[in-house]
Amino acid sequence: MWARIVAVLFAFAVGIAQAQQYPVKPIRIVVSFPPGGPTDIAARFVANHFTKAFGQPATVENVAGAAGIVGADRVAKSPPDGYTLLMSSSNPYAVAQLLYPSVPFDAQKDFALISLVIRTPNYLVVNPKLPVSTVKELIAYARANPGKLTYSSAGTGTSTHLGVELFKKMTGTYIVHIPYKGSAPSLAAVMAGETQMAMETAPPLIPQVKAGRLKMLAVTTIQRARLLPEVPTVAESGLPGFDTYTWFGMAAPAGVPREVVQKLHAEIVKGLAVPDVRQKLENLGAEVIGSTPEEFTALQKSEAVKWAKLVKDVGIKGE
Repeated sequence: MWARIVAVLFAFAVGIAQAQQYPVKPIRIVVSFPPGGPTDIAARFVANHFTKAFGQPATVENVAGAAGIVGADRVAKSPPDGYTLLMSSSNPYAVAQLLYPSVPFDAQKDFALISLVIRTPNYLVVNPKLPVSTVKELIAYARANPGKLTYSSAGTGTSTHLGVELFKKMTGTYIVHIPYKGSAPSLAAVMAGETQMAMETAPPLIPQVKAGRLKMLAVTTIQRARLLPEVPTVAESGLPGFDTYTWFGMAAPAGVPREVVQKLHAEIVKGLAVPDVRQKLENLGAEVIGSTPEEFTALQKSEAVKWAKLVKDVGIKGE
């Protein structure tokens, strides 16, 4: 018995020592969506700061597929040593298990949440050739042409998918969903006319609106966005109470030493506080957060409850 206790105490002491020395080798941040989207952009800011702060290379690896599930699964099954991290959005963390019974991980058990990094409003945009300029006109057009409109998303279960499903439910319209593997290809589809509309995140979207490749109708948050105060909300455009946004956070595999989580969280907060970094993210339409692990965990649980109702009411299933 004493031998077992000594072994446990020794392992605990070794774990603390390793955590104090962390990191001693490169860190890999798995981004569960393609390059160019908000998840990727946020991850690269964090990776750059980690490299400077830790004196070890921090690299980004894009592992897209199944609306973030493929990349998340890779991290969930990685050694819990803090050298493989996940940057993803709400779907793997809070929604996937509502849609896919066979998801190969349990988001609330298989990850050690580190920090909510940023969140961003979604914007309702349409192809410039679509003959609508307001939310009310879009609703009228959709009602007059049931099933003829299509919308793209960053993948089944993402906020860019569920947001439009909520819009459809509240307006009584039938618009066909076409999922893509990230925000960048989703918006490319709208610009090319493969789909007619999307409810996408700000960072990859705003430059395309300014270039005239997309027409912006509204912002999806309950209040107008600070970056684009002239853009009306969906709520004030005929759908009172409509409120959705996208959030992005970093996690490690469950079992990573608490001291490592604390180190990573502290550096994320420091990195996001750098004026140049904060300014660049805010210029892309993001709200810089840097939450505690406990705050991130509370959000994860509340979001799962929120979207479970919509999934049940609308009958959304994984595609």
